[in-house]
Amino acid sequence: MEYVTIDFETANGNLTSACSVGIVGANKGKIVFEKYYLINPQEEFLLQNSMIHGLYPEDVKDAKTFDQLWDEIFPLLDGNIVFAHAADFDISVLRSLINKYNLRYPNIRIGCTLKTARIAFKGVLTSFKLGAISNHLEVEHLAHNAISDASICYYMLERVKRMYQSYDVEDLFEEIGLAFGTLNEYTYRGCYNKLQEKKKRTNVKEENSKLKGYIIAFTGKPEKMTKTEFKQMIASCGGIYSREINKVINTFVVFNNPTQSHIMAVNRLQTQKDVLILTEEEILRIIND
Repeated sequence: MEYVTIDFETANGNLTSACSVGIVGANKGKIVFEKYYLINPQEEFLLQNSMIHGLYPEDVKDAKTFDQLWDEIFPLLDGNIVFAHAADFDISVLRSLINKYNLRYPNIRIGCTLKTARIAFKGVLTSFKLGAISNHLEVEHLAHNAISDASICYYMLERVKRMYQSYDVEDLFEEIGLAFGTLNEYTYRGCYNKLQEKKKRTNVKEENSKLKGYIIAFTGKPEKMTKTEFKQMIASCGGIYSREINKVINTFVVFNNPTQSHIMAVNRLQTQKDVLILTEEEILRIIND
């Protein structure tokens, strides 16, 4: 799979009380499989939880427990990138169930569609809940149904990939500055924002002003660095990165394999204002001079 999306619903406030799970596998922009399982949590149901997701004790009394389902669920996750909305919660449920039943850990990378949506739809949506996202995508959605929630994560990722003209979710995360988390027998770390992480880690004021006054957009893929590193370089040199090619920018960097639609957009913009067009070597020369 290119990636898998997952959603758990719980019977009560315990992370070990999963009563359903939905899993969607995607590859090359298409759904490869959809799996929905009712789970007997062997724990009491709280009415407030049941009123949210619509599942009650009688719905799962004959269902398998999570450990009985694990041999079927494990290969759907192992070795894949696994996304969830507010992934910290769903991955915490998964970890708690694995520990509860002493099951083997999968080896997965973790992506968060909530963090993705907050970047991709910033300024477009005021809420980043799945219901608001499904309305924006105009996709039918049954809220708090595990397979429906997992499906909306898939539809959202495919829309955002198209928005950023990304080949896959790895290319997308490189573009938007997110990093995958990790879960295996030895390690757990959630999905995180690389730019914010670096800022927290260094906690150093940016003193370099080589790009002060530059508002920069770019197209293509750098040779000497990643896209994320280039964005960090812009910020560390006092410049401003713009994801959009609009009247705000005054500088445009053309890397290898530029997107023709981006080139056309800059050409149109140049009929209205002066835009400095630079190659990778030229922008690095400015920075290193």
